[in-house]
Amino acid sequence: MIIDQPTRQLVVSTAFAAINHGLLRQAEEIAAAFPDLIVDAENRALCQALLLFGLKQPTAAWRSLSQCCSTEADQLRQLIGQVEPTLAEKRSHH
Repeated sequence: MIIDQPTRQLVVSTAFAAINHGLLRQAEEIAAAFPDLIVDAENRALCQALLLFGLKQPTAAWRSLSQCCSTEADQLRQLIGQVEPTLAEKRSHH
């Protein structure tokens, strides 16, 4: 089935809303569809990392950004590093 871009964007946004409303299982299920919903690899990784961060999985969120080099990824790493400083320390040693 082909889903148009506005609908894909709405579904992705729904994953973040689900976290805000405590619907964690639903957010995880939507995240599993991110490869089909988000075409751009960098944007997909950013959304995955942000979603994992919202699910209180900072290490997994950090790993999701491993191939990202954008300003947005750096900002998200800073946010994650504030919650899990050991991750930021590991990165500064490389």
